[in-house]
Amino acid sequence: MALHFSTNEKLELTVGRLSVAGYAPSDIRDETFGRFFTVKDPDGYLIQVNEMDDDVQNLSYEIRESAALK
Repeated sequence: MALHFSTNEKLELTVGRLSVAGYAPSDIRDETFGRFFTVKDPDGYLIQVNEMDDDVQNLSYEIRESAALK
């Protein structure tokens, strides 16, 4: 099981704060749907943090809207 969160903050800042706090976040991955990293919480649950990208979000919305109109 994994939890997913989104942030409008640059992931490098979030990864840095988690590292300073003693967590071990993964490297930031850049995929077609956006950027993200994972980290385990104190109970061992995997958490994925996604970076909100307005350009990607708007493109996704435009694609869904144009598909709905067909």
